[in-house]
Amino acid sequence: MFLDIKTILLFLSLLKLLSSTKQNLSWRHSENKCLMQPENGLEHSSKEDIKMSILDKTSERNSGDDVSSADCEMEEKERNSQKLMPESTKGSKTEGDLKLTSSNQCNLSHKQKYKKKICGGKQMKLFPSKESGKILLKDPNVISTPQNHNKSKMKRKSLESFKYRFNEKGRLRHIKTGKPFEFNISNNRRDNEKNYEELGEAVTEHIYNMLQKEMKLEKVYVPINRIGLEPQSFIFQSKDALTNPHKLLLLVHGSGAVRAGQWARRLIINDCLDSGSQMPFIKRAVQSGFAVLVLNTNLNRSKEIGNKIRGNGSALEHLLYVWDNFVVAAKAKHIAFVCHSYGGVATAKLANKRRDFLSRISAVAFTDSMPDNYINDADIKEFFKKKSRNWVTSKEPIDTVVNSFNGTVPKVSAGHTKHEMTSWTSFHSIFKYLNEKIPDPSSKTESKAEL
Repeated sequence: MFLDIKTILLFLSLLKLLSSTKQNLSWRHSENKCLMQPENGLEHSSKEDIKMSILDKTSERNSGDDVSSADCEMEEKERNSQKLMPESTKGSKTEGDLKLTSSNQCNLSHKQKYKKKICGGKQMKLFPSKESGKILLKDPNVISTPQNHNKSKMKRKSLESFKYRFNEKGRLRHIKTGKPFEFNISNNRRDNEKNYEELGEAVTEHIYNMLQKEMKLEKVYVPINRIGLEPQSFIFQSKDALTNPHKLLLLVHGSGAVRAGQWARRLIINDCLDSGSQMPFIKRAVQSGFAVLVLNTNLNRSKEIGNKIRGNGSALEHLLYVWDNFVVAAKAKHIAFVCHSYGGVATAKLANKRRDFLSRISAVAFTDSMPDNYINDADIKEFFKKKSRNWVTSKEPIDTVVNSFNGTVPKVSAGHTKHEMTSWTSFHSIFKYLNEKIPDPSSKTESKAEL
């Protein structure tokens, strides 16, 4: 009797062990399967469980429209000091699984981010999720936004979709009420911030359209020698940018979310186009006989997958690329820069990298920038002392000398205490200065101008 009970207990233990082993094998088998099942060309396990990976926006500083050059340089040093290393996810049987050791996945290589895998009879791409560490599979033939994994193609919202438009004075107003932009659309702070960022992107597209349609500038993609389907940035140029024999003006915005044609997105939204955009500078430049190049130093990565754009992966890289491929080929006798904030820092770095900068540039106008720390060589210092001026924040009247013995670049008041307003408030003074340095080609005093 005792033996029979012992035998029964042993038998039950064996059954339990077999059941546990079967369940474990089943789990491993399911782990080796594709994470998603086919549905209209895309595959996913469930609509709630699978989320599209959202690219880190650190490099774009979307939360800040225009960041001072000092803050931007500090952040750049912090980013360079961090080394991101992907490590294999433990317990995963899926080829190419990656676990991110930092929230900034933009620095991962293209091969690490996307590895092809045959799944369900389709060639899919592995897409690492920043939030969960899972590898999501994506059909490479379907274009979708990083923020919203859906079956529709990427669509850009227009200002009208937000019920806003610019009036005849260049002020953003609600189509129905005529009121200025209202940040708080709900009690949820994240909803308000998301709405502001989406509106900001619509403003950026609107400015791009203005540059082409109203300013009559050409959109030129860079790098110009595209390889395959690699991502590209772009700049805007007047038709005579490379052929104007007399004058060429380059406009370089600051850091943050601003793009080509903008000085401060915050001002465009809350004040007007004149104060926040580069439109007045472009109009005046063309009227003064300048050819124009509008740079786009913050568009450094592919929006879809976050890969750096070849030759344009940073503000300095973008400047170097434009210099080597456009400015060098330009026929203009006199070339000038107008640079705001960190754009001035990048321009000072350009002067260190390209020695022909000293012989080709006739004038540099900075607006509340800090280029002095990046001007080291004696000949470069001498150049900026003679051929540049920095309009800085100050309570003093416009053009009043400020800290004349502090630093290399001569400083004068921009007539305003807010950083983002300095380009607009110094607008007339800047062109007066440029005309002094670069007289009209028909003028008899051109050869006697202080260069």
